[in-house]
Formats: sequence, structure tokens, C-alpha cells
Amino acid sequence: MINKLDTLSTDMSNTLTVPEGYSGIGTSITKSQKFGSEPKADTKTSIDLKSFVMEVKKQSPDISSSADDLISAIDEFVIYSKHDKTKPNSYGISIFSPKNVDYYHKNYDTVTVSNEWYSFLGNYIDHTTGDVENPEISTTDNQFYVEDDMGLAAVEVIYFMDDPEGLIMLGTDPADLNKAGYYELPDWQGEWLYLDDPKTGTYALMSMTYEGVTEDEEYIYSAEADLTRGGKTKTVVMDIYWNSVSGEIETYMIPYEILDDGEVLFSKKVLTLQTGDILTTYATLYDENDEEWWIDVGEVTINENTEYVFDYLPDGTYYYTLYAEDFNGNYVMAEVYEIVI
Repeated sequence: MINKLDTLSTDMSNTLTVPEGYSGIGTSITKSQKFGSEPKADTKTSIDLKSFVMEVKKQSPDISSSADDLISAIDEFVIYSKHDKTKPNSYGISIFSPKNVDYYHKNYDTVTVSNEWYSFLGNYIDHTTGDVENPEISTTDNQFYVEDDMGLAAVEVIYFMDDPEGLIMLGTDPADLNKAGYYELPDWQGEWLYLDDPKTGTYALMSMTYEGVTEDEEYIYSAEADLTRGGKTKTVVMDIYWNSVSGEIETYMIPYEILDDGEVLFSKKVLTLQTGDILTTYATLYDENDEEWWIDVGEVTINENTEYVFDYLPDGTYYYTLYAEDFNGNYVMAEVYEIVI
């Protein structure tokens, strides 16, 4: 299998030399199944190899032959694999994520499975870190045209809540692209997702980052929280699955801890909410100096009355706008729209 990985790695390195090729590889990384993704520490540890290669085949058809060869080799290599719906595009082998730039520069060369793969990573990271220009957004009749000379990693709608200390990010949603190639903002009136206990009047506001969509049309979001169970508190990443047809919501939690050296250690256990659990949710606050702080935005004790509700936010001022980001994290936001509740 390694020789097939070597061949595709060489082809991908060659593809990076043209803007369309670089953009295709970047999109493949963005859309592939991620493992060890944690917003607070800004980590993305690894990606599913087959998921990534399948995206490469879609985005870069010129090298689809070597992609097919590696997919076949992976299928022969993996004797048995199993996963739950928290990682829907998992096929049995994960590999170092090109997003994990710090670890690449530390000591990844000592553990890489392939010199050609390591070389590709270096080429991709060099291209990415060399991109210092922000994407551009132009507006016509409430429609937005977004462009970037090296490709876009994400175009999303981003939502904020006004706060005396700054702006609290409520979350993101995928932006709609119309047939003319323009993005449009939704007619948002201030509804958001809560985990609510109507009997006690307590709730946990869910600050949700869009992560993708499953084949079953379930939108995947992530959120930061603390879970207290049996008197012990664990920091968790919540995976939220929102069925766009039925409206049903399922959540799964992956505990993690940040070690003294800054590495993030994820538990292999996937947890679900149980009666008696206390869930405290968090969101990012951006202060007047554009510095980021994580603050709690609600706490609820799970009982027979607790339920997810999509309802209006508390009285206050809220903003939303279009957000575009390239593969190096350079970003731009359009003019914001204000909602007063």
C-alpha cells in the first residue's frame, strides 16, 4: 500500500504547482473525515486516508488513476473496521493531517510512514503559509460574490451576540450559493438552538460550528462543553447531528484533556447525555482588541423534561454576515446585518 501512497503523494505535489490543483487538494483536506479536531486548542490531529483520497479523486480528476490505485490498496489492506455515526466517513486508516502544522515542524519526520507523503505535506504547507492575502467579497443587491486567488476553504454565515465585553460567536452555517454563482444570506430572525429545561427555566445555549453534512442529509456541528457526571467534570467536544428533514437532533460527546506540552489527548469513549448530568456550554468572545476568550453561555441539568428547542434568543442585539476563509486561515467578513430582539 505504501508504494501507492508514494505515487499519489508525488502526483499531488506536482498538482500543487497550479492554482486549480492547490485549491483542489486544499478542498479535499477540508472535506475529508477529521479526527482529533478541537476548537479551543485549534488542533486537527489526523484525517481518514480513504476519505481524503476519495475527495482528491473528485477535486483533482487529472490524478484520479493514482487515487483509484490507493483506494483499492486501502480496501485490500483493511481487514475489518467499525465506526459509529460520530465519524461517518471512516474507513479504517487515519493519517497525519496537513492542518497540524506545528507538529509537522517538530518531529513528524521521525514517524512519517512515507518520505513522499512527508514531502507532499511540506510542499502543501509551504504553499499554504505563503498565502497572505485575504479573500475578497463584493456585494450586489444583497448577493455576495466571493473570490480568492488560491482557493476558498469555507464560505459560511456567521452569527454573533452583542455583549458588554465584545461579541460572542453563536456559530456558523453553510452559505447558500445560487445558480448565478452568488451567495445569499438567510432571512434570520434570531432563532437558535438550546438544550432547555422548561420546568426549571434553565438552559444551555449551543454555540455550534458547522462541520459538514452526512449522506443522510444530517448537518454536523461541533460545540465546546463541560460534562459533570458523578461529581467529576470532563471537558468535551460535542458532535451535534441535526436531521434537516425530521428536525431530530442527536448529540455525542468526546472527552479530552490538554497535556502540559500542549498536546491534546482524546478519549476513545463516546458519551451520550444521561439523567443527572450537568452540561455547561461555551462560546468564543472577541473583545475590543480582537482577542479571543472562551466563556460559558449556559448550564442545564439533564432530566426527563430536558429537550432541544429551536427558539428565539434572549432580548438583545445580534449580528450575522457572510464569512469567507482560505486554506491558510486568512478571512474576510461582509457588512453585518443587525437583529434586535
